[in-house]
Amino acid sequence: MVPQVVNISEAKVHDRHGLGQLIFSKDTIIVEDRAYFYFSLMLNSINAENVFVTRIKSNTKYQTIEELGLPDIIDQNILKDEIIQLTSNKAIETGVSEHKLKLAHVYKEDENKIIVIITNQLDWEYNTIA
Repeated sequence: MVPQVVNISEAKVHDRHGLGQLIFSKDTIIVEDRAYFYFSLMLNSINAENVFVTRIKSNTKYQTIEELGLPDIIDQNILKDEIIQLTSNKAIETGVSEHKLKLAHVYKEDENKIIVIITNQLDWEYNTIA
């Protein structure tokens, strides 16, 4: 239960600064808050062969490549499972647009809202991502 990495900065410096140079060992699973939703961080994780899981920002532009089917009787809180590619100019500039990603659209009953989770792990089932 000891952190592998501690990044200390002044209070007024956003947490994400300094993460761009941080490389985790291969096969690390990185679960991030939406505040860390940056294309360069995603690409660093992909290149380091890590898995990232985070919430997508609502204004993110993407193209659906494939909508995956959902079983009728399992986990009614999963609304959609899809393979996408990011399409914004910034995604293209960083190169992350070249990679397929997975989105899981999840209804959070306790908050009465839908959250959308993005990952580069295409083989996990939607309920594992959620």
